[in-house]
Amino acid sequence: IVDGAQEFDKVPAGYNGPIYLEVSPRTFPIVARAGSRLSQIRFRTGRAQLDETELTALHASETLVASDTPNISGGGIA
Repeated sequence: IVDGAQEFDKVPAGYNGPIYLEVSPRTFPIVARAGSRLSQIRFRTGRAQLDETELTALHASETLVASDTPNISGGGIA
């Protein structure tokens, strides 16, 4: 997460400033200290990304973000 960004997982080109991380474990407690190395990997099978239409429908049914008009920015396709 960076200051002034519209999306938590994208850093704007040319950004210069602090980068923040939110750790929210759901299955087991963790302890992170200064200097700790954290990593994450996700394995998915099949088509794992949603297009804009699918994301809009999911937001309508599940409220993904606190906005009536979320910035979907091209869907989940990178």
